[in-house]
Amino acid sequence: MWTTDPSLVVLAFLVGLAAGVTLMSMLAVLRSDQDMPHSEHTRL
Repeated sequence: MWTTDPSLVVLAFLVGLAAGVTLMSMLAVLRSDQDMPHSEHTRL
């Protein structure tokens, strides 16, 4: 199934990296919303 085309490998790596960063940022926002009061979070 896998082809050793460098462009496809780089594209898959970038897509995975972007998805990982998005998930981490969403989890961080949810965790900070649970920890801090909402007014404190919006002020920052």
